[in-house]
Amino acid sequence: MRKQGEQKPRGDVSALAGKLASKLEAALARQGRRRFCWLPVFLALGSALYFTLRCEPDRAEFLTLALVLGGLILFQAAGRTGLLQRWRNHRLYVRFPGSALPVLKRCLAGAVMAGLGGFLLAAWQAHRQPPMPDLPHEAVWLEGRLTEAVTLPPRQKGQQARLRLTLAQVVFDSPWYFNDAPLSRQVRVTVQPRQFPGLVSPEGKLSSPATQIGGLLRLRALLHPPSPPFMPGGRDPQREAWFSGLAGSGTGYGAVEFPEGARGQRKLQALAWTLEKLRLSWAQRIMTVLPGPDGAVAATLLVGETGGISPTLRQEFAASGLAHILAVAGLHLGMVMVVCAWACRRLLTFFEGPALRWPCRDLSLCAALLSGAVYVGLTGAHLPGVRALGMAALAVLGLLAGRKAVSMRSLALVALALLVISPVLVLDVSFQMSFAAVMALIAGYERWAESLHRLRGLSLWHRLGSATLGLGLTSLLAGGATLPITMAHFGRLQPWFIVANLIAVPLMGLWVMPLGVLCLVLMPFSGLVPLADLALVPMGWGIAVIRALAHGVAELPAASVPTGTFSGGAVACCLLGLCLVCLWQGRIRWLGVPLIAAGLALGLTTPRPVLIVAPDGRFIAVRDTAKQAFGAGPGRNEALRASWGEETGFDTAAALPAACRQEGSCILPLAGRPTQLVHLRLKARGQTTTTPNESPEPEMCREVLLAVSLVPARRPCPGVPYLTRLSTRRDGAWAVYATGMSGTAAGAADEKRVKKTVLRLVSDRSWRGNRPWVGPPGFEGLPGLPLARAE
Repeated sequence: MRKQGEQKPRGDVSALAGKLASKLEAALARQGRRRFCWLPVFLALGSALYFTLRCEPDRAEFLTLALVLGGLILFQAAGRTGLLQRWRNHRLYVRFPGSALPVLKRCLAGAVMAGLGGFLLAAWQAHRQPPMPDLPHEAVWLEGRLTEAVTLPPRQKGQQARLRLTLAQVVFDSPWYFNDAPLSRQVRVTVQPRQFPGLVSPEGKLSSPATQIGGLLRLRALLHPPSPPFMPGGRDPQREAWFSGLAGSGTGYGAVEFPEGARGQRKLQALAWTLEKLRLSWAQRIMTVLPGPDGAVAATLLVGETGGISPTLRQEFAASGLAHILAVAGLHLGMVMVVCAWACRRLLTFFEGPALRWPCRDLSLCAALLSGAVYVGLTGAHLPGVRALGMAALAVLGLLAGRKAVSMRSLALVALALLVISPVLVLDVSFQMSFAAVMALIAGYERWAESLHRLRGLSLWHRLGSATLGLGLTSLLAGGATLPITMAHFGRLQPWFIVANLIAVPLMGLWVMPLGVLCLVLMPFSGLVPLADLALVPMGWGIAVIRALAHGVAELPAASVPTGTFSGGAVACCLLGLCLVCLWQGRIRWLGVPLIAAGLALGLTTPRPVLIVAPDGRFIAVRDTAKQAFGAGPGRNEALRASWGEETGFDTAAALPAACRQEGSCILPLAGRPTQLVHLRLKARGQTTTTPNESPEPEMCREVLLAVSLVPARRPCPGVPYLTRLSTRRDGAWAVYATGMSGTAAGAADEKRVKKTVLRLVSDRSWRGNRPWVGPPGFEGLPGLPLARAE
């Protein structure tokens, strides 16, 4: 035996490493063709790594990574073709202990190549985006082509709905932008319906601007660039606008004009605009037959028009765990295709000739796929619908070829194609939720499909019971898989989502969507005979039941528990654990459960700030207790409050004490601790900007750890960190964290030693770093004029 403190022999370490490598080789060999499903996982990890960097790599680093990736690809290709066979006995040839381990080496090389490929693809997508233009700083006349028109719900009761117009090929009528080329990015402008001629009837009814899609518009608007995040680490609108092709948004003034003469348009664009016209006209027809919230939900399900859904209704669906019903995705597409395939096959087998001579099953599958493509186009061709359509196409091809309909490999192929085309999708919440839900459904039905098939009998009641049980299992698997992602991105936990989905999903599949498909089939003939109304009315009955269910579940105690959003590491931990549970074959898969639990624990224990300053320096939130924060600032900013409440999990609806608002300067404790004080200055109370407002006493300054001022003023306490409007203009939003105790500080009068908290100040610029979508301080876009040689 070895003595205590004696090192372990090197041979024992090598033998242990060889044994572990051999076991890993055997485990990987047992995975078979399932190993391919991990390729998009490592591709996504590489893409996510690029977006988490604080500094943009330079050209030399990108070139080095590209050379490494190319070398690995050539080496693997040479090994597969046998060109390296004569160097197998060379002394520099790398051998793993124990055996050759070919599967392990191929898997490691594939993982590294996928990660490097995802990193380089993400960088290439980021750098090939058009630059962010310098928008006018004043209200100007602009002219552009209308590509989308969305009806927004009114902000308050009694107000009229608004229109959000998306314009492409925008030019500005301004001397500073004279004879400039049209913008390569789109612009969104919000206008009132009365500004759009012909939308409001004499009776006060609002119609759809479908006839103007694709035409030129001219209006006067005040634009602003995409806003920075409301807090460090929060949602990044600038990054979203950079990759979505958005230049900015604003508000329109005056009437909208329609100039004669138009610039040329491509045939593909004309086809897209024609489909948009059809979609908006059908949405108007649906909401005319079903006025109110039922019609808004029906328009969302059938044509993807979500503008009519009020914030209250959307909040009820989110609190009850039914928000996925309002997002057209794989669930809706699957229901549409199943209904169309069943109806087509029943129609073909009803006649003797086609039933005996034609391949009714294959024709029904092709008709279902065609109907699914039409449905995705009608609903706007959003990412979840496109992903589901790709999965459906592979499933139909598999059934036509006599292969398995839905498999993990088809899901991996669709994910791989989407990540190669647009790597930034790895950060999109709909992408994560869609693939997590489908992956859980495939893994779950691989385990319980035979049990469900045995429960299916010949009678109608057995078939309905089996279908209802299948829909319930679908909602349970999809809801459980997307629960960590929902908590991570929306900062809410809906514990009653299982109860709501067990009732709502079967009702959607057996009543609402079949009638919706019938309505879409009859809609082209509604101009002659209103046949579609016969299907819309009973469809509205089912939607009313789902709305009542959402309202009832949202009223239950603890229906929506605020948790705060998770960090990127916690999200990655949860997703990797889910991939391990669903993709791996064997007992090792259950190691993903503690990995998911670790991600949830990491997200729930993420430090929350004790004070936040808005990026414009006009609004602050001070944490008073563990569950409440005070807000202050001129005017009301509900979007900012909602974002802060979602990110932190705190209630930001409270107001600062009356003394702070009236006197304009006050001292508050941080997180309810009297030894942690912050000095706030909200207004100058008629004094000059250089005269301080009632600065605290020197004894009080010993307890003040931070000073914040919303107006220009002198530093109230020397030596104390001071945040002003200048700080936010230079570095964006600020968040203050309490990291721990610094030791002791002696008091002046009683010699009492008091522990003081160390504050960590984090700015948005230090969090996001130097990236292509993050401009320098004061950056508002590149001018349209040609740059100088130095620039």
